[in-house]
Amino acid sequence: MRCKLVLVVTVVLLDVGLTLAQAPAQAPPPPPAGLPVTDGGGGCAGGGCAGALSGGLAPDHGGPVPQDTLRVSAEYLLWTVRGNVPADLRSVLTGGGIDTGTLLNSLPLETWRSGVRAFVSYTPADGFWPGIEVGGFWLENAHGSFDATLISHPGQNPASVPSALLLQPVVGGVIVVPGSRGIVDSPIPGPDGQVDLDASDTLTSHLHGTSQRKLWGLEANLRSHGCCFGGLRLDGLVGFRYLTLREKLKVQGDFIFAEPPAGGDPDETPDNPEDGHTNTMHTFDSISTRNNFYGGQIGASFEAWLCDCLVISGFAKVALGGNWEQVSLSGTTTLDPTTIETNAGGPFIPRAGTVLPGGLFTPAVPGGIVTHTTHLSVMPDLNINVGYQVTPNLQAYVGYNYLYLNNVARIGDQSAVVGTSHQGHLNLHGVDFGLQFRY
Repeated sequence: MRCKLVLVVTVVLLDVGLTLAQAPAQAPPPPPAGLPVTDGGGGCAGGGCAGALSGGLAPDHGGPVPQDTLRVSAEYLLWTVRGNVPADLRSVLTGGGIDTGTLLNSLPLETWRSGVRAFVSYTPADGFWPGIEVGGFWLENAHGSFDATLISHPGQNPASVPSALLLQPVVGGVIVVPGSRGIVDSPIPGPDGQVDLDASDTLTSHLHGTSQRKLWGLEANLRSHGCCFGGLRLDGLVGFRYLTLREKLKVQGDFIFAEPPAGGDPDETPDNPEDGHTNTMHTFDSISTRNNFYGGQIGASFEAWLCDCLVISGFAKVALGGNWEQVSLSGTTTLDPTTIETNAGGPFIPRAGTVLPGGLFTPAVPGGIVTHTTHLSVMPDLNINVGYQVTPNLQAYVGYNYLYLNNVARIGDQSAVVGTSHQGHLNLHGVDFGLQFRY
């Protein structure tokens, strides 16, 4: 009896199984057009963010996490690059009592510049292979110039006179005329204790300068597959970074140092008369710096979908590597024929016209100086954007960027004194306006 019951139950189960097997499968309704598949919870899947939900919406935020293998983005940049001019040049302008900030802003060293940036990334659907990303940025070449004529009184503030303009060498308060350079009387007292630099002496300086800067960079990265947590997607990256920065500054100067005519100076004495004497010199300076940074980088990017069309995204990267630097400094000083008063009330000795190495703020070395060095540098790069999904495959966004690089050769850190130059840094930030295509 028991065997017959087991046989009947077995036949019934087989009949039900065959019936279910022959019935057509009921497929779940597809998500609305344009909405991607998202992860139902948190975690990383082989092909990105997997796990279908009804309607393609993430349960935590109601926002979609795109499932794409190809991304192409292009951005318009508006960045400011901080910079400076050599202190020796600034002292010439400051000694004239002018607003150096207004004048030197005509050199595009601290102004906003336009540029472009683009990225292309491909992440295979197969979870075993990492994604590949290449990109870079370019800022428009910066060119500028300034032209200024300044009248100052070196006797009122001798410290503001660049050393290249002072008559030297001075031994025991007396100017050694053979082989001397400069045109401004020395503030050092002569053998009689008097200083030949008087308050009424004038220095007329005419300066014309030009500058240029080039800045661009490239990078290539391997990207991980995305990890999704509701409407948040995280990606890691590791890769290589390159950046080049070139700057050049040229300044031509014409200088006239003049004593007032006899009787024109309140402190004039019979032993120190004024005679309307004039000295003239001309300078030319050229400074150029070149930086090539090579380094490996790591970083991460994120997307936080607030709804099906609004997303906050960005990245944080840091690169570490070597910065190869080349600094070139060259200049000349042309001295017009004149006579030099060796000290207050001393004799006048003729000095022939000559051309000497070194200018207003470049070393007095024949042929100039070219140095090559390599420094360890670090480059953090930060970005955050707010985007709007115009179509399922097209996003428009606007954001903020910050990039920093230390141990950089900048023209503002170079000095006329050999061996006193310092390492500078590249500091830039600004906004971007971009479009991203996803597929």
